[in-house]
Amino acid sequence: PADRTWLLVDLGAGLLEEADPRDVVAELLPEVSAQAQADIVAGLWQVDHPGVVDLLTALSEHHPDPGVARAARKAAFKARSAGASAGQGS
Repeated sequence: PADRTWLLVDLGAGLLEEADPRDVVAELLPEVSAQAQADIVAGLWQVDHPGVVDLLTALSEHHPDPGVARAARKAAFKARSAGASAGQGS
């Protein structure tokens, strides 16, 4: 599962470099229910990938389901907080 979530973030982050964020959000997990998407998104903050905050921000701003968008906002906050905490140890 950890490898799959990293690959999901990598795919989404890569697509964000080339495509409109709304299109990326629409295509990222098209056949997964909104509740399952929210569950997946909620844990993405733990993925060690340089594009995770950008992807979570895009999801929070452009996902049509309020539950998924809320999960993305919370996860983005956690990812930023974790990154700031990691930087303090340096």
